[in-house]
Amino acid sequence: MAIKMVFGNQKGGVGKSTCSYLFTLLLSLRGYKVLLIDMDKQANSTHWLINTFNKLHLLNENTPTIQDAIVNEDFRSAIMPLSENVDIIPNGKDLDGIDIFLFKKLGDENHPAFNFYLRKLVSEVEGDYDFIIWDTPPTQNTYTKNALAASDYAIGVVKCETSSLNGAKDFQDTTVTLGKIMEAIKLKPVQFAGVIIYLFSSQGTLRKEVVEDIRAEFGELAYENIIKARDRIERYTKTPLDLESKLDHHDKNALKMYEELLDEILERMGIHNENRESKSYSIF
Repeated sequence: MAIKMVFGNQKGGVGKSTCSYLFTLLLSLRGYKVLLIDMDKQANSTHWLINTFNKLHLLNENTPTIQDAIVNEDFRSAIMPLSENVDIIPNGKDLDGIDIFLFKKLGDENHPAFNFYLRKLVSEVEGDYDFIIWDTPPTQNTYTKNALAASDYAIGVVKCETSSLNGAKDFQDTTVTLGKIMEAIKLKPVQFAGVIIYLFSSQGTLRKEVVEDIRAEFGELAYENIIKARDRIERYTKTPLDLESKLDHHDKNALKMYEELLDEILERMGIHNENRESKSYSIF
């Protein structure tokens, strides 16, 4: 069965979609089969991933999306293959109506299944993958809670700003609360696995103080490897990686940070890569 992960923060613009996108790519390059499910209505990870594989022509008004998958109760029908190791369930439509759909189907938000609806749907496809990554909106809404309830691990992403730290604490609280509910009803609880310190710059004392605050708040849950501020990382949000081109040293230095962080994340989860047969891509 797939290992299911969700990257989150209750504040937007902190790097969770970038992490979802790049970790999907890096896991696939290690030989893992990965499904990315885009629940964020901004659809950034959808566009970045589809552009990376030059499959933009597959995305149009008739393309099945996560909303279609939910309403039709069939994730498989909305899966878009992008490469041998990467699939996506894209986001391309307004998700606001899904709350109404669940109200009509289940009655009210206090229904026991309200936050577990996607858990059943993803269980029908997870056997096809090694990893499933959820990209969620920066709120404690139905989509985020459903993604958490359908995951094994939740990872907070904290940009070096005080407001981002507070959003990560809220995300942790939501995860822990939901995990207790899952445990009470005999489901394997989602675990809050750690916190990524994102876009740290050594310039300026304020950001250094925020990092100290993050480590003080989360302790050992804060990963040792951090993502430092780099222009190239910012560029990926405008111009996604091109797998047909070789990386320059700026790309390699930026991606090395994500590689080392991914190693730490997987090691903490007890996952080892020794037996995977990594693919050889021209960009590396």
